[in-house]
Amino acid sequence: MCTKRLICLLAGFLLATAASAGERIVLSGFEAPGLTPVAVGYLQKAYSSVGIELEIVENTPSRALVESTSGKTDGEVIRIGSVGDRYPTLVRVDVPLLSVVAYGYTNRADLKDKSLEDLKSLRAGHVRGAVFGEMAASGFAEVWSAEEPEQLFLMLKQKRLDLVFVRELRAKEMIERFGLEDAYSLPSSRKEYAFYHYLHERHRDLVPRVEEALRAVLGEKDKDPGDGPS
Repeated sequence: MCTKRLICLLAGFLLATAASAGERIVLSGFEAPGLTPVAVGYLQKAYSSVGIELEIVENTPSRALVESTSGKTDGEVIRIGSVGDRYPTLVRVDVPLLSVVAYGYTNRADLKDKSLEDLKSLRAGHVRGAVFGEMAASGFAEVWSAEEPEQLFLMLKQKRLDLVFVRELRAKEMIERFGLEDAYSLPSSRKEYAFYHYLHERHRDLVPRVEEALRAVLGEKDKDPGDGPS
């Protein structure tokens, strides 16, 4: 019995210290043009500088969050700052990687001059697992979530939703794809979010090293803006 317990303890120790041994970190990620690729570029440089190989497992935002919070992966490529407060198994690497603007988008002309509080009786949608969208849609009379933004903008086109909360870059892509010439962003819904890298709590001891490495990478980027991550 003691031997079995010792083996279990040793296995747990090895799992917790695998990253510091310099083998590999596996991160959850999701498709987000202009966001995930840029973050991955920074992270690859940072982890390489401390001798750690990086692997990205791409999934839907909701599935990625399940895998990172449960410890199936070693963390998240990038999420908004409040994720660490909502999910205690994720430790924020306290270096902001990117700042992103998001809006509520609608194709109803009568909503243009309304405040968000005036719209709470309406139907809002967000991408499942996108925490900033979930927060923005909170409190609306009906809240719908979907795995992909395409589903939400199709619902908007079909008049099944009044508002869709997404990143500005993603919304422009969807509006063009679905020919939503009448869709626009509500000025009162504008929010700017700082995005961070996260590690699972078993890698807490690694966080200071990654923070230092990321600061160096971002410092180089600021010195030479033309030499960003590829």
